[in-house]
Amino acid sequence: MLCLPTEIKLDILKFLNYKQLCSIKQTNLYFYDFINKYEGELAKEILYGIYIDDIKNVYPDKIIKLNVNNLNFALFDKQHEEINEQIEEKWSSGLPIPLYLPDQDLGGSNIVTWLSTAGISKYFVRSQFSEFHRVILELPTIITNKNQMKIVYYYLDRLFKCSFEYGIFDRFIFNPKLIQLLFGKISKQFYLIQSFLMFSKAYNSKDFFNFAMNHTISLLYRVQFYQLYRENNIKEYVDILQKVLMNGDKFNNVVIVCGNGMPKLSDLVINHIETLKDCSKMADKIVLNNTNINIITTLNEKAELIEKARDYMSKSIYKLSSKYNPKIKFSISIFGGGLLNKEIEIKRI
Repeated sequence: MLCLPTEIKLDILKFLNYKQLCSIKQTNLYFYDFINKYEGELAKEILYGIYIDDIKNVYPDKIIKLNVNNLNFALFDKQHEEINEQIEEKWSSGLPIPLYLPDQDLGGSNIVTWLSTAGISKYFVRSQFSEFHRVILELPTIITNKNQMKIVYYYLDRLFKCSFEYGIFDRFIFNPKLIQLLFGKISKQFYLIQSFLMFSKAYNSKDFFNFAMNHTISLLYRVQFYQLYRENNIKEYVDILQKVLMNGDKFNNVVIVCGNGMPKLSDLVINHIETLKDCSKMADKIVLNNTNINIITTLNEKAELIEKARDYMSKSIYKLSSKYNPKIKFSISIFGGGLLNKEIEIKRI
Protein backbone atom coordinates (compact mmCIF):
# COMPACT_ATOMS: atom_id res chain seq x y z
CA MET A 1 0.00 0.00 0.00
CA LEU A 2 2.92 2.34 0.62
CA CYS A 3 3.69 2.35 -3.12
CA LEU A 4 0.17 3.34 -4.17
CA PRO A 5 -0.63 6.89 -5.32
CA THR A 6 -2.05 9.23 -2.68
CA GLU A 7 -5.51 9.22 -4.28
CA ILE A 8 -5.71 5.41 -4.14
CA LYS A 9 -4.55 5.29 -0.52
CA LEU A 10 -7.22 7.85 0.40
CA ASP A 11 -9.94 5.88 -1.40
CA ILE A 12 -8.98 2.78 0.58
CA LEU A 13 -8.81 4.57 3.93
CA LYS A 14 -12.24 6.13 3.38
CA PHE A 15 -13.77 2.66 3.84
CA LEU A 16 -12.47 2.53 7.42
CA ASN A 17 -14.18 3.87 10.53
CA TYR A 18 -12.51 6.07 13.12
CA LYS A 19 -11.35 3.22 15.38
CA GLN A 20 -9.83 1.35 12.45
CA LEU A 21 -7.97 4.49 11.36
CA CYS A 22 -6.59 4.91 14.89
CA SER A 23 -5.28 1.34 14.80
CA ILE A 24 -3.54 1.91 11.48
CA LYS A 25 -1.98 5.15 12.75
CA GLN A 26 -0.20 3.16 15.42
CA THR A 27 1.46 0.76 12.96
CA ASN A 28 4.16 3.16 11.77
CA LEU A 29 5.14 6.80 11.48
CA TYR A 30 4.27 7.04 7.77
CA PHE A 31 0.59 6.20 8.28
CA TYR A 32 0.46 8.37 11.40
CA ASP A 33 1.55 11.40 9.37
CA PHE A 34 -0.53 10.47 6.31
CA ILE A 35 -3.82 10.05 8.21
CA ASN A 36 -3.19 13.24 10.19
CA LYS A 37 -2.56 15.16 6.97
CA TYR A 38 -5.82 14.03 5.35
CA GLU A 39 -7.95 13.70 8.49
CA GLY A 40 -10.50 16.16 7.11
CA GLU A 41 -11.38 13.67 4.34
CA LEU A 42 -11.53 10.57 6.55
CA ALA A 43 -13.94 9.17 9.14
CA LYS A 44 -14.27 10.95 12.48
CA GLU A 45 -15.25 9.80 15.94
CA ILE A 46 -19.01 10.37 16.23
CA LEU A 47 -20.49 12.02 19.34
CA TYR A 48 -24.03 13.21 19.97
CA GLY A 49 -23.33 16.70 21.24
CA ILE A 50 -20.97 19.24 22.72
CA TYR A 51 -22.03 21.95 25.16
CA ILE A 52 -20.13 24.38 27.39
CA ASP A 53 -21.68 25.49 30.67
CA ASP A 54 -20.96 26.64 34.22
CA ILE A 55 -22.55 23.63 35.94
CA LYS A 56 -19.81 21.19 36.82
CA ASN A 57 -21.06 20.69 40.41
CA VAL A 58 -24.34 19.14 39.23
CA TYR A 59 -22.74 15.80 38.31
CA PRO A 60 -19.40 15.63 40.15
CA ASP A 61 -19.12 11.86 39.61
CA LYS A 62 -18.97 12.35 35.82
CA ILE A 63 -16.11 14.86 35.81
CA ILE A 64 -12.80 13.86 34.25
CA LYS A 65 -10.06 15.78 36.04
CA LEU A 66 -7.01 16.01 33.84
CA ASN A 67 -3.33 15.76 34.57
CA VAL A 68 -0.69 16.19 31.90
CA ASN A 69 1.27 13.23 33.29
CA ASN A 70 -1.64 10.89 32.59
CA LEU A 71 -2.03 11.86 28.93
CA ASN A 72 -0.88 9.79 26.00
CA PHE A 73 0.31 13.09 24.61
CA ALA A 74 1.71 11.64 21.41
CA LEU A 75 2.14 8.18 19.96
CA PHE A 76 5.70 8.71 18.83
CA ASP A 77 8.66 10.50 20.38
CA LYS A 78 9.09 12.64 17.26
CA GLN A 79 5.60 14.13 17.53
CA HIS A 80 6.01 14.51 21.30
CA GLU A 81 9.18 16.56 20.80
CA GLU A 82 7.63 18.70 18.07
CA ILE A 83 4.56 19.55 20.17
CA ASN A 84 6.71 20.35 23.19
CA GLU A 85 8.83 22.69 21.08
CA GLN A 86 5.71 24.43 19.73
CA ILE A 87 4.32 24.96 23.21
CA GLU A 88 7.66 26.24 24.51
CA GLU A 89 7.73 28.78 21.70
CA LYS A 90 4.08 29.84 22.03
CA TRP A 91 4.27 30.22 25.79
CA SER A 92 7.13 32.69 25.59
CA SER A 93 4.91 35.56 26.82
CA GLY A 94 3.74 33.58 29.87
CA LEU A 95 0.52 35.63 30.09
CA PRO A 96 -2.69 33.93 31.34
CA ILE A 97 -5.03 32.98 28.48
CA PRO A 98 -8.75 32.11 28.89
CA LEU A 99 -9.96 28.90 27.26
CA TYR A 100 -13.59 30.06 27.23
CA LEU A 101 -15.31 33.37 26.54
CA PRO A 102 -18.47 33.70 28.70
CA ASP A 103 -21.75 35.39 27.93
CA GLN A 104 -23.12 38.34 29.84
CA ASP A 105 -23.66 38.05 33.61
CA LEU A 106 -22.19 34.54 33.70
CA GLY A 107 -19.44 33.44 36.02
CA GLY A 108 -16.32 31.68 34.93
CA SER A 109 -15.08 29.57 37.83
CA ASN A 110 -16.91 26.30 37.14
CA ILE A 111 -16.92 26.10 33.35
CA VAL A 112 -16.77 22.60 31.87
CA THR A 113 -17.18 20.99 28.46
CA TRP A 114 -20.00 18.44 28.30
CA LEU A 115 -19.86 15.64 25.74
CA SER A 116 -22.77 13.32 25.02
CA THR A 117 -22.46 10.01 23.19
CA ALA A 118 -26.20 9.31 22.89
CA GLY A 119 -29.47 11.16 22.48
CA ILE A 120 -33.13 10.27 22.69
CA SER A 121 -34.56 12.13 19.72
CA LYS A 122 -33.66 14.02 16.58
CA TYR A 123 -34.87 17.23 18.28
CA PHE A 124 -32.19 18.42 20.65
CA VAL A 125 -32.99 19.79 24.08
CA ARG A 126 -30.36 20.80 26.60
CA SER A 127 -31.86 18.49 29.24
CA GLN A 128 -30.60 15.54 27.23
CA PHE A 129 -27.11 16.46 28.34
CA SER A 130 -28.10 16.09 31.99
CA GLU A 131 -29.86 12.78 31.36
CA PHE A 132 -27.64 11.18 28.77
CA HIS A 133 -24.27 12.86 29.18
CA ARG A 134 -21.31 10.57 29.38
CA VAL A 135 -18.28 12.80 29.84
CA ILE A 136 -17.60 16.14 31.53
CA LEU A 137 -14.16 17.57 30.77
CA GLU A 138 -12.77 19.88 33.43
CA LEU A 139 -10.21 21.72 31.33
CA PRO A 140 -8.21 24.67 32.71
CA THR A 141 -10.45 27.72 32.31
CA ILE A 142 -7.46 30.07 32.51
CA ILE A 143 -4.16 28.76 31.16
CA THR A 144 -1.30 29.90 33.36
CA ASN A 145 1.47 27.40 32.58
CA LYS A 146 2.82 25.07 29.89
CA ASN A 147 1.33 21.91 31.38
CA GLN A 148 -2.16 23.41 31.22
CA MET A 149 -1.52 24.42 27.63
CA LYS A 150 -0.54 20.82 26.82
CA ILE A 151 -3.78 19.53 28.35
CA VAL A 152 -5.91 22.01 26.39
CA TYR A 153 -3.99 21.34 23.16
CA TYR A 154 -4.45 17.59 23.55
CA TYR A 155 -8.21 17.69 24.16
CA LEU A 156 -9.04 20.42 21.67
CA ASP A 157 -7.15 18.46 19.04
CA ARG A 158 -9.20 15.36 19.89
CA LEU A 159 -12.49 17.30 19.77
CA PHE A 160 -11.61 18.75 16.37
CA LYS A 161 -11.25 15.17 15.12
CA CYS A 162 -14.82 14.30 16.15
CA SER A 163 -18.15 14.96 14.49
CA PHE A 164 -21.23 16.00 16.48
CA GLU A 165 -24.94 15.96 15.81
CA TYR A 166 -25.35 19.12 17.89
CA GLY A 167 -23.17 21.89 19.23
CA ILE A 168 -24.50 24.54 21.62
CA PHE A 169 -22.55 27.79 21.94
CA ASP A 170 -25.15 30.05 23.53
CA ARG A 171 -23.49 30.66 26.91
CA PHE A 172 -19.79 30.09 26.29
CA ILE A 173 -17.51 29.66 23.31
CA PHE A 174 -13.95 28.44 22.96
CA ASN A 175 -11.53 31.35 22.69
CA PRO A 176 -10.65 31.66 18.96
CA LYS A 177 -7.45 33.54 19.79
CA LEU A 178 -6.29 30.56 21.85
CA ILE A 179 -7.13 28.16 19.01
CA GLN A 180 -5.07 30.33 16.68
CA LEU A 181 -2.21 30.41 19.18
CA LEU A 182 -2.17 26.63 19.63
CA PHE A 183 -2.70 25.49 16.04
CA GLY A 184 -1.41 28.40 13.98
CA LYS A 185 -2.31 28.22 10.28
CA ILE A 186 -3.69 24.69 10.57
CA SER A 187 -7.46 24.84 10.00
CA LYS A 188 -9.24 23.46 13.08
CA GLN A 189 -13.03 23.23 13.11
CA PHE A 190 -15.87 21.56 14.98
CA TYR A 191 -17.86 19.36 12.58
CA LEU A 192 -21.57 19.56 13.41
CA ILE A 193 -24.92 18.73 11.87
CA GLN A 194 -26.64 21.54 13.79
CA SER A 195 -25.07 24.49 15.60
CA PHE A 196 -26.80 26.74 18.11
CA LEU A 197 -25.22 30.18 18.33
CA MET A 198 -26.25 33.03 20.61
CA PHE A 199 -24.84 36.46 19.87
CA SER A 200 -24.78 38.82 22.85
CA LYS A 201 -23.25 42.19 23.63
CA ALA A 202 -21.00 40.68 26.28
CA TYR A 203 -19.15 38.58 23.77
CA ASN A 204 -16.65 40.48 21.74
CA SER A 205 -18.69 40.13 18.55
CA LYS A 206 -15.50 39.97 16.48
CA ASP A 207 -14.29 36.99 18.51
CA PHE A 208 -17.68 35.28 18.38
CA PHE A 209 -18.02 35.70 14.64
CA ASN A 210 -14.42 34.55 14.22
CA PHE A 211 -15.26 31.38 16.17
CA ALA A 212 -18.43 30.71 14.16
CA MET A 213 -16.82 31.44 10.79
CA ASN A 214 -13.45 29.80 11.21
CA HIS A 215 -13.93 27.04 13.77
CA THR A 216 -17.33 25.50 13.01
CA ILE A 217 -18.68 23.59 10.02
CA SER A 218 -22.39 22.85 10.23
CA LEU A 219 -25.20 21.75 7.93
CA LEU A 220 -27.61 24.02 9.82
CA TYR A 221 -26.91 27.11 11.92
CA ARG A 222 -29.49 28.33 14.41
CA VAL A 223 -28.57 31.93 15.21
CA GLN A 224 -30.42 33.46 18.16
CA PHE A 225 -30.69 37.16 18.94
CA TYR A 226 -33.43 37.31 21.54
CA GLN A 227 -31.79 36.48 24.88
CA LEU A 228 -30.45 39.33 27.02
CA TYR A 229 -31.74 41.78 24.47
CA ARG A 230 -31.19 45.47 25.14
CA GLU A 231 -32.11 48.35 22.88
CA ASN A 232 -28.55 49.63 22.68
CA ASN A 233 -27.42 46.24 21.33
CA ILE A 234 -29.46 46.51 18.15
CA LYS A 235 -26.64 48.13 16.13
CA GLU A 236 -24.28 45.31 16.96
CA TYR A 237 -26.94 42.68 16.23
CA VAL A 238 -27.64 44.28 12.85
CA ASP A 239 -23.93 44.24 12.02
CA ILE A 240 -23.65 40.55 12.95
CA LEU A 241 -26.79 39.64 11.00
CA GLN A 242 -25.48 41.40 7.90
CA LYS A 243 -22.28 39.36 8.13
CA VAL A 244 -24.29 36.15 8.43
CA LEU A 245 -26.41 37.06 5.40
CA MET A 246 -23.37 37.98 3.31
CA ASN A 247 -21.52 34.75 4.07
CA GLY A 248 -23.94 32.27 2.58
CA ASP A 249 -21.06 30.06 1.50
CA LYS A 250 -20.54 29.47 5.23
CA PHE A 251 -24.06 29.99 6.64
CA ASN A 252 -25.83 28.25 3.76
CA ASN A 253 -28.79 26.95 5.76
CA VAL A 254 -29.62 29.23 8.66
CA VAL A 255 -32.46 29.71 11.15
CA ILE A 256 -32.56 33.22 12.61
CA VAL A 257 -34.48 33.59 15.87
CA CYS A 258 -35.62 37.18 16.44
CA GLY A 259 -37.18 37.83 19.80
CA ASN A 260 -40.43 39.72 20.17
CA GLY A 261 -39.71 43.42 20.18
CA MET A 262 -36.93 43.07 17.62
CA PRO A 263 -38.75 43.68 14.31
CA LYS A 264 -35.74 45.57 12.95
CA LEU A 265 -33.85 42.31 12.49
CA SER A 266 -36.55 40.56 10.47
CA ASP A 267 -37.12 43.73 8.42
CA LEU A 268 -33.39 43.88 7.80
CA VAL A 269 -33.45 40.44 6.16
CA ILE A 270 -36.27 41.47 3.81
CA ASN A 271 -34.55 44.76 2.95
CA HIS A 272 -31.29 42.93 2.39
CA ILE A 273 -32.62 40.48 -0.18
CA GLU A 274 -34.65 43.23 -1.88
CA THR A 275 -31.50 45.25 -2.57
CA LEU A 276 -29.23 42.38 -3.64
CA LYS A 277 -27.24 42.86 -6.83
CA ASP A 278 -25.44 39.52 -6.54
CA CYS A 279 -26.89 36.52 -4.71
CA SER A 280 -23.88 34.22 -5.18
CA LYS A 281 -22.97 34.56 -1.50
CA MET A 282 -26.52 34.48 -0.18
CA ALA A 283 -27.72 31.51 1.88
CA ASP A 284 -29.87 29.02 -0.05
CA LYS A 285 -32.40 28.91 2.77
CA ILE A 286 -33.17 31.31 5.63
CA VAL A 287 -35.80 30.71 8.29
CA LEU A 288 -36.93 33.54 10.57
CA ASN A 289 -38.55 32.45 13.83
CA ASN A 290 -40.58 34.50 16.33
CA THR A 291 -41.25 37.37 13.94
CA ASN A 292 -44.33 39.56 14.45
CA ILE A 293 -47.17 41.11 12.47
CA ASN A 294 -44.96 43.93 11.15
CA ILE A 295 -43.37 41.54 8.69
CA ILE A 296 -46.76 41.02 6.98
CA THR A 297 -47.11 44.76 6.47
CA THR A 298 -43.61 44.93 5.02
CA LEU A 299 -44.25 42.08 2.56
CA ASN A 300 -47.64 43.46 1.47
CA GLU A 301 -45.85 46.67 0.51
CA LYS A 302 -42.82 45.15 -1.21
CA ALA A 303 -43.67 41.66 -2.47
CA GLU A 304 -46.19 39.95 -4.73
CA LEU A 305 -48.72 37.73 -2.96
CA ILE A 306 -48.79 34.37 -4.76
CA GLU A 307 -50.92 32.33 -2.39
CA LYS A 308 -52.96 33.52 0.58
CA ALA A 309 -53.35 31.36 3.68
CA ARG A 310 -56.79 29.76 3.83
CA ASP A 311 -56.73 29.17 7.58
CA TYR A 312 -54.42 29.05 10.60
CA MET A 313 -52.92 25.75 9.45
CA SER A 314 -51.90 26.89 5.96
CA LYS A 315 -49.29 29.35 4.72
CA SER A 316 -49.07 32.50 2.64
CA ILE A 317 -46.51 32.65 -0.15
CA TYR A 318 -44.94 35.82 -1.53
CA LYS A 319 -42.48 36.44 -4.33
CA LEU A 320 -39.91 39.19 -3.87
CA SER A 321 -37.52 40.43 -6.57
CA SER A 322 -34.38 42.48 -6.21
CA LYS A 323 -34.76 46.17 -7.03
CA TYR A 324 -31.45 46.18 -8.87
CA ASN A 325 -31.56 42.78 -10.57
CA PRO A 326 -35.09 41.50 -11.35
CA LYS A 327 -33.63 38.09 -12.21
CA ILE A 328 -32.88 37.59 -8.51
CA LYS A 329 -36.11 36.27 -6.99
CA PHE A 330 -37.05 34.79 -3.65
CA SER A 331 -40.00 32.73 -2.47
CA ILE A 332 -41.16 33.80 1.00
CA SER A 333 -43.51 31.49 2.90
CA ILE A 334 -45.22 32.65 6.11
CA PHE A 335 -46.49 30.11 8.64
CA GLY A 336 -48.65 30.87 11.69
CA GLY A 337 -51.97 32.61 11.89
CA GLY A 338 -51.51 34.70 15.03
CA LEU A 339 -49.98 38.12 15.38
CA LEU A 340 -46.82 36.81 17.04
CA ASN A 341 -44.44 33.89 16.70
CA LYS A 342 -44.68 33.66 12.95
CA GLU A 343 -42.16 31.61 11.00
CA ILE A 344 -40.89 32.80 7.65
CA GLU A 345 -39.00 30.62 5.18
CA ILE A 346 -36.99 32.34 2.44
CA LYS A 347 -35.62 30.43 -0.56
CA ARG A 348 -33.95 31.50 -3.76
CA ILE A 349 -35.95 30.70 -6.93
